Amino acid sequence: TLPVIFCSSTTAQAGSVIINGPGSCLEHCIFSGSTLSSVGSGASLSIGPGCSFSYPPNSGFLVNGQLTAVGSASEPIRFTSTGSTNPGSWGSIIFSGSGAAGSNLTYATVEYGSQVVANSTSNITIQNSTFTNVNQGIYFWASTGSILSNNIVSSTIYHGIVLDGASSVTCNENVITKTSPNLYSGGAIIFSGSGGYLWKNKINGWNWGVGAIWGASPHFMSTSNQWRNNSIRNCLNGLKIYNNSWPVVSPGFHPYYYGNSIHSNSPYNVYFASGGTLQAS
Repeated sequence: TLPVIFCSSTTAQAGSVIINGPGSCLEHCIFSGSTLSSVGSGASLSIGPGCSFSYPPNSGFLVNGQLTAVGSASEPIRFTSTGSTNPGSWGSIIFSGSGAAGSNLTYATVEYGSQVVANSTSNITIQNSTFTNVNQGIYFWASTGSILSNNIVSSTIYHGIVLDGASSVTCNENVITKTSPNLYSGGAIIFSGSGGYLWKNKINGWNWGVGAIWGASPHFMSTSNQWRNNSIRNCLNGLKIYNNSWPVVSPGFHPYYYGNSIHSNSPYNVYFASGGTLQAS
């Protein structure tokens, strides 16, 4: 099957964009007013640097096939609103099902939408991307993957990163900043039997810096630790643990876990509620 080339210059494309075969969106493509963008199961889509997708309310990007969206530092791929700059002005980017496994979102800017979701899929990579003025940053449900070196910053965002439904995800070197805390918002929230690894993240200004809830077991470590690790500052609760969760911050003097810095959080650097354990030294 020949690939479908959508555009190769700054040509505006309107309407629905539905991919059912191999396709590519080359540099500097602009899609505006799309009511739906989707990649069907078994299909693939590659998006290059400088491409822009603009969405109206109640629309978004559904990925049931494999997406390779790799921009560059100087020309990120942009997912934005057709008009309003309020959070939630359009929907979500959703990687869903086994067909989306192995998808990659790198050097992207996501703004004014709802969130990026990985739903019941595997090996999803979200890297070197910026999330501003969205309802929530990144949400994984029953999925695996990597969330690496992203910048998530907003005054209105609900949570920065959420791992739920027994997800297992590596979260390294993200900068997660809340400039105006709201009730129950968290920088990184790990729910419902989820785990994985958190290393060298900078989390600042949230109600909960990291929350481990309902049987969650994140490890604050990396095999390439180099004596520097997570920094959680200026939150109401730096690390909040409850409902039979057991985060592992440092099992003895272990070099892979060393160097977490949880301080200048008020009233609590570490808060326990309704059961939970913390392995640290």
